[in-house]
Amino acid sequence: MTDFFTAIFSFTLTTCLSFYFSKSSKDADIFKQRQTGNKNNPGRLVGGWAIVFGLFACFFIYDSLSIDIQLLTPYVPFLFLGFFMIGFFDDLHDMKALKKLFLQAIVICWFLSNFDLNLNQLVFLLLLGLLVINGFNFLDGVNGLLPLLCFVLFLQSGQHFAISFIVLGAGYSSLKNKHIYLGDSGSLLLGSIAFWISITQIGGPELFDPDIHFQFFILFFFLPFLDVFWAIIRRAPFRKGEKRTLLKLFKKISQPDQRHIHHIFKQKHGEMGTVVVFMFITWLTTSFALSVLP
Repeated sequence: MTDFFTAIFSFTLTTCLSFYFSKSSKDADIFKQRQTGNKNNPGRLVGGWAIVFGLFACFFIYDSLSIDIQLLTPYVPFLFLGFFMIGFFDDLHDMKALKKLFLQAIVICWFLSNFDLNLNQLVFLLLLGLLVINGFNFLDGVNGLLPLLCFVLFLQSGQHFAISFIVLGAGYSSLKNKHIYLGDSGSLLLGSIAFWISITQIGGPELFDPDIHFQFFILFFFLPFLDVFWAIIRRAPFRKGEKRTLLKLFKKISQPDQRHIHHIFKQKHGEMGTVVVFMFITWLTTSFALSVLP
């Protein structure tokens, strides 16, 4: 099976799934509708479902044909599925941010427990995973933006051809149909995939060294990190007389708004301009990140 066929098959599969799911019953809770401003035209949270079905379908097909997509190990599918399910239940029930973070920490800790890590590696990888995955969730605010950023990121990383074109299919669908959304199920799924791919770039969790790999991760996840830290800077300050507690600080930081970097950029340069510029920035920073790996 050639790379060309892999790309066409992966892209077509996810695109078709996205459009098929978007035409499901309007009463289907599994694709909870999101209001888009026009109450007669609600969006559909189907992108994550299309990606997860596309990912596992491709894995089983390629595996049966003895074609290694070099992404999955015995534990990795459960990492992806865990974050997808957290996002899915958040889409359905709008979970509290603290509860969602707690569940994410449990999934990451379980995943990392399957590797021979010291305490320093475990703590830093846990914090890194939470920061990366939620940073990807923060970036999901413009049609097609997050899947297309992931397409560049995954393709630049090499050896991840199938998943690159799976997410390209989701991005294309979202651009063609403005009412197709990833939902938290999709954004958390993509964040978990990106987290694992970044770990594979350094040779696996056991080889992680915060001192050596700090620069790599900052560059590799430049936009998600930037969006998270920008959110902290603008949301964290307490007003005069406001109760100052750690829980209150967390609630302030996790409060959603329309002032993310992609929202600001979209106001000045439009949706497509934002997507193109952010894709270029991702390509540039990913190239730099891979060049600094020891």
